[in-house]
Amino acid sequence: MSSERLILVAILVPFLIVHLLFAIDRDAGAFLTIAQGILDGYMPYRDLFDHKPPGIYYILTVPLALSNGSIWGVKVFLSLMAIVVLILIAKAIQAASDDSRTVWWGVCLGALGWVVYQGYTLVTETMVACLVAAIMVCLLRVHPRWEIAGVLTGLAILFKQPAVLFLFPVLFYVFVTHSKLWRALGGFCGILAASVLLLTISGIAFPAFQQIIWVNIGYVQDIDLRETVKGVFSLYFVAAPLWTAALLPIITRHKDSKVQFLAGMLIAAWLPALLHPTSHYLLPAVPVGAILAAWGAREIEQNLPDRLSMASILLFILPLMFSLIFPALAAFSHLFLFQQIQAGHILANLTAPDEPILVIGAEPQYYFLAHRYPPGKDLYLLPVNYQEQKELEMMGYLRSGWVKIVAIADTPPTSLYAARIRAYVEKHCSVVKELPVISLTIWTCKALP
Repeated sequence: MSSERLILVAILVPFLIVHLLFAIDRDAGAFLTIAQGILDGYMPYRDLFDHKPPGIYYILTVPLALSNGSIWGVKVFLSLMAIVVLILIAKAIQAASDDSRTVWWGVCLGALGWVVYQGYTLVTETMVACLVAAIMVCLLRVHPRWEIAGVLTGLAILFKQPAVLFLFPVLFYVFVTHSKLWRALGGFCGILAASVLLLTISGIAFPAFQQIIWVNIGYVQDIDLRETVKGVFSLYFVAAPLWTAALLPIITRHKDSKVQFLAGMLIAAWLPALLHPTSHYLLPAVPVGAILAAWGAREIEQNLPDRLSMASILLFILPLMFSLIFPALAAFSHLFLFQQIQAGHILANLTAPDEPILVIGAEPQYYFLAHRYPPGKDLYLLPVNYQEQKELEMMGYLRSGWVKIVAIADTPPTSLYAARIRAYVEKHCSVVKELPVISLTIWTCKALP
């Protein structure tokens, strides 16, 4: 086996393991609970609160329906999405420059960047990144498919609102290639119009607007400029070889319209993370960065003497390979995922199928794993939806005896947004099970006289 294939295998094996075995975070918990709720007859926004566009909930109904609600069906789906992104990166590079070595660079750097920016967790950015990669396949070819690119850009917004930024580099590329603007805009507007129509027919257009648009506009975090700058620096520093290689063709081939287009896509993908430096916010930038970085690394490689043929690999790939070690070890450390699954089984065994439970304050994955729902709309209590009245209502469910089983996660959101509920539970309820590895305690409560 050649050294290139060995390197690829060394990347892809832990890449897949991490996708399959990493624990479920709260974002995934909310999306999966709502997706399962759709299959059970609930409606997003009307019956269960969240502030993301509807795409993520409805796409997740597919693996859940096919696997009878199994978390393993979802894990396989997540792995397949990651593989699809790598295939699309390869296809985009082939469309622009049919060089197998550049493709190899793109797949390696794409896989490594995907792990650095937590593509192994189920977040909306996963699907946005997949659609961004597909847009590049459509537009880097000899005969661009503008209508399809427009549709894909519209679909991206149905998963994450800031994806609207990708429309601008797409339209810029229309302009510099002297193509017809209406072709891209027609596909973009058509998919959004169809989505609004479907939400209206479903009777959830108004609550969807409130939660997708209004809640996000109304909820503005106080930005500490100094901490934001530090966070942004750290965010880019962890994958410095990727971004350094990506900048090279932007400098050396800045007159190339395809490079200009990719630079615009990269800026559009970077902007959300510049305002809120969170690792997975940079996932949509990974396919774009991988293509540019593949060109940059290949350019350096071609200009090196033969005796230094491995230098570019040591420079760009080896530092990033260390990023695989920590999530891979974390996936096996204490087997968090299996502890979470166990917690779901305990909650399910303590309740009837149609009996509500409470998970306090922001770990909704246990609703999904138990296949249970909260007594109200809220799957979590966080700044985006917290009101004191909601906390009091949840305590009322416990006092009345309507809710008997409570799971309390000992995480910061519980102390910040559910301290009253925890104090009530600790005073009036009994411990059923403690799961210290995942910081979860399950309680049983009785109605107060």
